[in-house]
Amino acid sequence: MDVVTTPISNNFSPDSLPIITDTTVFDVGMNVNLFDTSGIQTIEVKIGSTQGGSDLINQTFVFDVSGPLGNGRYYLRDLYHVQLGLGQFSNFTDYFAEVRIQWVDNSYSPTVIFNR
Repeated sequence: MDVVTTPISNNFSPDSLPIITDTTVFDVGMNVNLFDTSGIQTIEVKIGSTQGGSDLINQTFVFDVSGPLGNGRYYLRDLYHVQLGLGQFSNFTDYFAEVRIQWVDNSYSPTVIFNR
């Protein structure tokens, strides 16, 4: 899993030099690579300002429900690669991200953690 943050506004100084601040707006996405796609019910995503937190993003994606989901969110899958659009956010320079899979038997995969 990896988190992709692309600055889309408020990312230039008055001198037109690139700058990242608390007011920079990012388009946020997540890439999830799977080993197996059978038996997956949902993909749960949490992003917070502290480890284990979900104050920035707390979203559950139903597996294989593709397309736009509103609020800048979307789900796309190509074989074992899932691309999740999470929306646009500011104050996104430091964060902790987590993803886990819920299986059809209601058990969960181990949580994968990423921080920046």
